[in-house]
Parts: sequence; C-alpha cells; structure tokens
Amino acid sequence: MKGTYDQFLAGIAPELLKDENQRAKTREQFETEREGMAAAFKGMQIVARKTLDGDRVELKVRLDGDPPMPGIEAPFVIEPMVKVGNEWKVGGDNRDYQPEWDNTGQIQSFAQ
Repeated sequence: MKGTYDQFLAGIAPELLKDENQRAKTREQFETEREGMAAAFKGMQIVARKTLDGDRVELKVRLDGDPPMPGIEAPFVIEPMVKVGNEWKVGGDNRDYQPEWDNTGQIQSFAQ
C-alpha cells in the first residue's frame, strides 16, 4: 500500500507488464487507487496456496479493511502468481474467492 508505481511494475509478470505499459493514465490511476485503498487497509494474510504447476500458483488471500476496501466484495481474493526466474510475480488480475476453489488441486493451508 505504500509502494511506488515502479515497485508495482517490478512485481508483475512480463506479459502483464506489456498491457500495463499500454495504458495511458496508469501511473496516475495507480496513485489515486492506492490512496483510496490505503485509507481502509488494515492488513492481508496468505491463508492457502494452490499449486497449478511448477511455475504457477494461486494464493488465497484474506484482506482486512475498515471500512471494507473499495472494490473488494469478499474478505478473500484469489491472486494468481507466476515464477519468473527466481522470483514470484503477480500473474493476472485477482478474483473473488469462491468456495469451490478449495475442492480441487494441490492446496497447502496456512494458519488463519
């Protein structure tokens, strides 16, 4: 929540970076959204990881906000991640958690 736009760019997968660089007002939009979310943000916790293959996982993340964070409907989101070299990077847009997510794949749960 306190990072810069350049730090944000460093954390996303190269294929997403292409799309990000094509957006005209992305940096300005990032700053505006960060300020709005930062006011409500209290914390986040990775509660589970689903391995899709050796270079792709999905993280089940609990977001805590007061009031609830803008644009986030549920307390959990699924965040896709990809391994690029030796680093894990955001591999796509997050999506709302659905209970069916827990029913498939190789899932490692973490203490909640």
